[in-house]
Amino acid sequence: MFAIEGLLGGSAGGGGFGTSALTEFKRVEARRDFYEKVFDKLPAAKRDVAYFNDKFPKLKSPDDLLKDRRLTEFVLGSFQLESEIDKKAILKKALTEDPADNASLVNKLRDPRWRQFADALRFLTTNPAKAKDEGVAKSLIAGWRLNGFEKWQGETSGPAVREALYFKRSIGNIKTIWQAIANPTIAKVLRVGVGQPDAFAALDADQQHARLSKLVKLEDFKDPKKTAQFLQRFLVNSDRAAAGSGADPSVTMMQSIAANMRGVNVLV
Repeated sequence: MFAIEGLLGGSAGGGGFGTSALTEFKRVEARRDFYEKVFDKLPAAKRDVAYFNDKFPKLKSPDDLLKDRRLTEFVLGSFQLESEIDKKAILKKALTEDPADNASLVNKLRDPRWRQFADALRFLTTNPAKAKDEGVAKSLIAGWRLNGFEKWQGETSGPAVREALYFKRSIGNIKTIWQAIANPTIAKVLRVGVGQPDAFAALDADQQHARLSKLVKLEDFKDPKKTAQFLQRFLVNSDRAAAGSGADPSVTMMQSIAANMRGVNVLV
C-alpha cells in the first residue's frame, strides 16, 4: 500500500536489503526520524490524511462513520484494528455501548485495543459535535501514522521489522497473558521470541496461555534492556524460520555476520 519501489530496496525476506531482520530493525531505529518524514510524504499517506480531515469533522453519529468504509478503516488503523473492518456488529456495539459499563462488549473482549477504540470514539454517541475537535483529530491521525509507518516498514524492511516495532511500543499496554494471546502480533512476537514453533498458534487458547505463562514474564518488558534483548531473539528466530529449519548453523552464522557488516554501510 505504501511501498516506494527502489527507495529502500525491498525484498520478500527478513530485511529489505537482503540483510538480517535484526540489521534492518537497527537501521530503522537509528534513522527513524528520517524514515518517518519519508512516510509522511508518500502520496498514499497524504491522500488518506486529507480524506480523514475532510470527512471526519462532518460525522454526526456512529452510523455516519460505519457507512464510510475508507474513513472507518482509517480510524480503526489508529488502534491497529483495520483488519476488523468487516465485523460490523462488533464495531456498532463498541461505538454505542458505554465502555465504562462492565457488561459492555468491549470489556468482555480480551484485546485491550477494543476498549481503547470505544473510549476514543464514545463521543459519536454522546456528543457528536466533538468530531470537529482538532485535538481528537490529531490524536487519531497520530495513531494512524504510527500504524501506517510500521506497515510501510513491513513492506520495505520485512514483516518481522514491523512486528518488532509494534511490539516495542505496545507491549506496555499488555497486562495479562490473555491480552497477549488476543493480540495476534503480540502473540506472534512472544511465540517466536521464546522459540515456539508455528504449530503453537494452532493450540487452543488455554494451552497457549499455560505454556506462555511459564515462558514469559510480562513484567520483564518494563525494562527497556530486557525488551531489546527479547526483540533481538525474536528477529534472529524470524530469520532462522524464513531460512528454513534445514539450514546449516555455521552457514547461517556467517550469513548473519556478513549481513551485519553490510548494515554498517547502510547507516553511513
